[in-house]
Amino acid sequence: MIFITISAAVFIFAVISHIIIYNLLIKYSIKGYITYLFVFISGLICDVYLIRVLSLNSRGMSYNFWSENLVGSSICLYILLALTYLLFFLSPMGEESPTSKILLLLRKSQKMTETQLTSYFSNDKLIKGRLKSLVDFGWIKQVDKMYSVLPKGGNIAGIILFYRKLIGWKTFA
Repeated sequence: MIFITISAAVFIFAVISHIIIYNLLIKYSIKGYITYLFVFISGLICDVYLIRVLSLNSRGMSYNFWSENLVGSSICLYILLALTYLLFFLSPMGEESPTSKILLLLRKSQKMTETQLTSYFSNDKLIKGRLKSLVDFGWIKQVDKMYSVLPKGGNIAGIILFYRKLIGWKTFA
């Protein structure tokens, strides 16, 4: 279990490092996407090194659940966490996806009609479908022709805003 904890801690350190380095590069108008590979491969090397050192030092320990030797699982955990973060980092949630844009617009203005919402997009059919999905998820509600954000959708919009500000991406709303 200690190896799993170490892998999670190294991953969190890698995410923080990635955000800091990415923001520094963006300030100087340098594309920061390559930092992902550099930071997370460095993190993987650090993770493997720490686990190797600890596994060599833990051979004489008495067995308990905490000292369970999960070397392979912990390295797989780090890799899966890094890939998951990559998917999020490169996902449309970071860009202007219809879902994030709708949630941010409704969070900012409280209530908007479908016509007002679709005026921010070029594909009305896509947005009408997305509005229906967001209502079905319980993230927004529709009363008559007005839409408003529900607490769950407001929380998700807050996470999107926090992440966009943290990584230095501009917000439209």
